[in-house]
Amino acid sequence: MRIWATLALVTLTIGCRAAYVIPIRLAQAQTPIRSAEVELSAISLLEKGELGNVYHDPTGPTAHVSPLYPFILAGIYAVLPPYSLASMLLQSLLAMAAFAVTLALLPWLARRAVLTEWAGWLAAFVLAVLPINFYYESFGDWEQPLAGLVFVLLCGCFLELRAGAWENRALIVGTGMATGIAALLSPSLVPAAGMMILAELVWPTAPRRRILAGAAGVLGIAALMVAPWTIRNYHALGGFVPLRSNFGLELWFGNHDGATGSSNIDWSDPDMSEKMRHPHPNVDECRRLSNMGELAYMRSRQAEAVAWIGEHPGEFVRLTGTRARIFWFPGHESFNNHSVFTTIKIVGFGAISLLMFFSLARLAWSRHPSVALFAAALFGATFIYLITHVELRYRLPVHAVTGLLAAETLVVVAHALIVRLRRDPTATVCD
Repeated sequence: MRIWATLALVTLTIGCRAAYVIPIRLAQAQTPIRSAEVELSAISLLEKGELGNVYHDPTGPTAHVSPLYPFILAGIYAVLPPYSLASMLLQSLLAMAAFAVTLALLPWLARRAVLTEWAGWLAAFVLAVLPINFYYESFGDWEQPLAGLVFVLLCGCFLELRAGAWENRALIVGTGMATGIAALLSPSLVPAAGMMILAELVWPTAPRRRILAGAAGVLGIAALMVAPWTIRNYHALGGFVPLRSNFGLELWFGNHDGATGSSNIDWSDPDMSEKMRHPHPNVDECRRLSNMGELAYMRSRQAEAVAWIGEHPGEFVRLTGTRARIFWFPGHESFNNHSVFTTIKIVGFGAISLLMFFSLARLAWSRHPSVALFAAALFGATFIYLITHVELRYRLPVHAVTGLLAAETLVVVAHALIVRLRRDPTATVCD
């Protein structure tokens, strides 16, 4: 039964998104453009043999992007020309398949977390057809669909370690490898692993010695996996960059005069490129980066951001609260139009988040063994955006787990109502 349900789920997930993305890809193929930084770096890797040139003007080697997804895209572009319809469709299929597998893992994750398995199936099938996030789930322009899969696997690994009291050495190795993959794919997930380790250590009945030994193994394996990339960055950029170089730029982007907390840009403003001061659309900033070198440029932007935060601590706190709200309860500032469908998306995202927070509160009240790991994972994976800026695609890695926790609330409430009606058939929901 589970096999057939899984096949139906995967077919439904990919089918809905294929119906959405294929007409758009056919139109894009008439005037093909590659603009995402990971795509441009993949083309540079293929054509010049270096991971670089992530902006529209050549700027040389970069660590602005993480290496894993550009290498995957470069593999696609090596077989199919990067501006061809075939490569666009294969890139989309990869994203859709990653999201389908992510949803298929939710019932397994629910069982590992000692939640209701029905919540896993409900979340999976609802998210399979819910059209509020189809764009980022379908195009593969960015690494977030794969990051969502890795995030679910990371959560599952830590839940398994908890269940086995951190005695399974093979699982510790697997968790270390998953953490290393997360670091090379989407470094924002790395704090999630760190926070889950911390959550395990502070749990009242935790076997702390085994956890410390296991955590050392997890972090050591992850560090070994990341080491070649860090060494490459030292030689290519001339300094220590363990994962990505662009933190200073992103910190400034979210913390300066006129910042709103949202990544969304009003391109109807003719001066937006100059105001934005981002090397991707701003020619002068791109030239400045090229002259200074990427590492020096990013450090200078970080210094600007830190100075602004020091001068405006109250505004920084306000923006942090705004970013938290935008991440979990996005409003019209996250969209380029105010259509009815935009309103549906806003309601959909907000409802999932509200149910998720209710579920976490209920699990915490009952001292559920999984609540600390879920809270740690969600906070860890979203922390970096609370101090920089928020775009809808940043939510995708935690979207499935958020949906699982939301569905848990619905299943528990439904079960309580059914039990009540069985005890008293004359009762109503409002009684």
